[in-house]
Amino acid sequence: MSLYKKMDQLDLFLTTPEVSVKLDAAKEAKVDYGRSVADKILSQYTAEKPSTHCDPAFERCVKNRLLIVLDMGANSATFFDGKISDSEIIELRTLTDLKGKELKDRKKGLLTPPKKGEPYLLEKYKLTHSELLRIPERFPNHCIVIENAHGAVPQGSLSLAQPFLEKELFAFYSLCKKKGCLLRFWPEKLTPKTLRKMGFIKDDFLDPIALWIFIHENVDRLNLKKPRSSFRLGKKREEAHAFVKESNGILNTLRTSKMRGEENVLSSFLIEIIPKIIHDTKFIDYDGKDYTEEVLDAFNLVSLEKFKEDQAHCKATGKTQHLTCSFYLKNTGDNKAGDLKLNSPCLSSAVLPSLLSCFLGKTEQDQDKRTTAKAHIRTIDGRQPSWAHAKEFILRLTPHHHKGGIARSNLTHWGSRIYVKRKYKEIYGGSLPKDIADFSKEQERFFIDYRKLYFHKIMKLMFNFLKTAVLEKYSYLK
Repeated sequence: MSLYKKMDQLDLFLTTPEVSVKLDAAKEAKVDYGRSVADKILSQYTAEKPSTHCDPAFERCVKNRLLIVLDMGANSATFFDGKISDSEIIELRTLTDLKGKELKDRKKGLLTPPKKGEPYLLEKYKLTHSELLRIPERFPNHCIVIENAHGAVPQGSLSLAQPFLEKELFAFYSLCKKKGCLLRFWPEKLTPKTLRKMGFIKDDFLDPIALWIFIHENVDRLNLKKPRSSFRLGKKREEAHAFVKESNGILNTLRTSKMRGEENVLSSFLIEIIPKIIHDTKFIDYDGKDYTEEVLDAFNLVSLEKFKEDQAHCKATGKTQHLTCSFYLKNTGDNKAGDLKLNSPCLSSAVLPSLLSCFLGKTEQDQDKRTTAKAHIRTIDGRQPSWAHAKEFILRLTPHHHKGGIARSNLTHWGSRIYVKRKYKEIYGGSLPKDIADFSKEQERFFIDYRKLYFHKIMKLMFNFLKTAVLEKYSYLK
């Protein structure tokens, strides 16, 4: 097993200052996150745990069509077991082409029982809330999937949005276990996209059908959330919530300082470190592959040499140059040729500051009661967060990302979304559809591959570099 794969299976919650010092000492003039450094040092401080990136029991169950998908409506619930014909599914999908009264009439004809004879689809798959909690008795040894907001969040004292009390949920979990059912939770924020992808309109009855089909067709790509043993926040999550709240404050001070034309600890650090990133840093992952070019490209870090090379290529091919150099090409006012441009894309983007906020900054109020950020090495329990910890608890790069924070929003909206769209245009000359539901299979594969590259390679390598750079510069603050 490669060290990179091992790293994905490690619970590297935090990297201690002791490890950081040894990593620093092992680095040469150019930062190299290679196999030799990581293997010798990190192996002394980490312990392997089983991988959580697959769910073989769930996959076997789904492939045997032993799948039940539940959905909660305002006054009732619905479920789907996969036992309707292909022609009926095709007919239900035709609803997307209708509007107004025509849609209302067609829905009434399809989803309500006829006046005589057997009840039709809606009545067949309708449940009361109490019947839903007993569904494992009706379908033992099945996989049961319900939206996270309905099945994994208990009703609170101030909000009745969630249908079930804590004791009802735990009784449901216990019944699932007793009847041999595998219970999994679907991220509710993905339901609208899934409906569009599968060709269904939004409807309490159609939701479980769309999810059932999607899960059945993509089970080998899914790793759904499992039931918790307690709804109380553990120490790790409580600390993460406080950490994210502070990150929001740090990033907000950056935005306000830009508007006022004032210095900020994040921007000042980046201005100092970016030339080193472009000229002196190699980004090599644990698999031994050099990702330097991909990292510089993703963060719009463009050297003079790279810009001139691209300029000559565009001139020779007659193409329009879209690359922006990170440095001044000639003397301009007080700026000399080769100086870093403060309005270059690498500095104007919110992506690098969002990563840096994981390690640097602390909010405080000045004498005018304005919130500012000062130099401070950020830690949890006295140690800096590792990438494994940060991507789950701080940056919240998971489907369950309610109130994920400013950093997460910046990395996904201004980071991966723009990067994937730009790379597609560079390679194919066209644009990706606005809605992922409209992607072709080839476009979907491209989207998945480049998003993985962005988050699992590019983002991780820059995160680790900034972590080391902060420790080097502000070691006196430890």
